[in-house]
Amino acid sequence: TVSKKYEHVEERESKRITRKKKMGITQTYLRFGYRTTSGKHPDNPAMELFSTIMGN
Repeated sequence: TVSKKYEHVEERESKRITRKKKMGITQTYLRFGYRTTSGKHPDNPAMELFSTIMGN
């Protein structure tokens, strides 16, 4: 018998996309976000360092 391991993965809310259209504007601004650990999590200092390195 083969035993399979399954992990429960919570579905996240669908992504929100907002578009605004203004005529005559030639500048584009794009911003990405990602989920991270809470501020009290032990990995938070490492995530802050990563954010600084990536230019945030």
